[in-house]
Amino acid sequence: MAARDGFRFWQFGSGRLWIRSSGPAIEAVVEGYLDVTLNDTYMRAFDEAMQAFPRRVGFHDWERLHGYDPRAREGWQRWLPTRGDTLDEVTFLTRLRLVRMGIVVANLAYPRIQFRVCTSLAEYLGRSDRWLPRVARPYETGLEQRLR
Repeated sequence: MAARDGFRFWQFGSGRLWIRSSGPAIEAVVEGYLDVTLNDTYMRAFDEAMQAFPRRVGFHDWERLHGYDPRAREGWQRWLPTRGDTLDEVTFLTRLRLVRMGIVVANLAYPRIQFRVCTSLAEYLGRSDRWLPRVARPYETGLEQRLR
């Protein structure tokens, strides 16, 4: 695990995960494929970060998520009922239709939590900027940053 701009980093197989927290906000950035091993690390890191504050706001940048193992989704389905009472708002950046549909279902299953979907980085950053200091996306190269 390495750290950069406040992000802790893990990589398993073709998936990469960065997580940072600031006050009550937690952000995860996933790139590539979310397999079970990476997902278990993801959930443990979230649990660790959530201990510091009784109420949390979550941000999940899945813009570069290419797919996930169905067992990873099942892991979150087991995780959320045991910790959902500490979450107020969860925002996702994703263009994957299947993920967006799952978030609609989560809104129905957990009406106390506000799940939001953003399909553009600008919209996502507009929401996360209220809670987190803006830093470069951890997957960006210097060239990508200059082109923004």
